[in-house]
Amino acid sequence: MASQAAGGDLGRAAEISGATDRHGFLDFLTQTHDSAFHTVLWGLAVACLVLCAVVFALLRGGNRREQRAV
Repeated sequence: MASQAAGGDLGRAAEISGATDRHGFLDFLTQTHDSAFHTVLWGLAVACLVLCAVVFALLRGGNRREQRAV
């Protein structure tokens, strides 16, 4: 069931779970899958911003070294 849910097949995961309230369990799976996806998305966005700042700092620092050498 966990493999089906992680793969995005929430309907099948709810079906094989054996839950008595299949519709409620499907809503629960949908909300948790959506929440996890948003968490990963925000984490990747923060990582991209940090990496952009690092690249900008490295590029900016390279120009100063060239100017000092001249």
